[in-house]
Parts: sequence; C-alpha cells; structure tokens
Amino acid sequence: MAEGGTESITRALLAELAELGGTVVTDTRVQSLDGLADLVGSRA
Repeated sequence: MAEGGTESITRALLAELAELGGTVVTDTRVQSLDGLADLVGSRA
C-alpha cells in the first residue's frame, strides 16, 4: 500500500497530468467517442 493510501496515488497522478498540460473533467456524460472528441476540443 502506498504511504498516504490510495488518495496519495490519485493526487500524484493528477499532479503528473497537470504538469503535462492535461485536465480532468467530471460531471460530464460522454455517450460516444465523437462526444469525447467534442469535449476535448472545447477545452483546448
């Protein structure tokens, strides 16, 4: 088990994603791959 539990793993992954310029979008329903592409394009 990681020191700090699973939350520390999540925080580390989110920090790495942010460092690479990525974001996490929540509370959004994606019903197709086209819908995902639309979401990514609107955030860029």
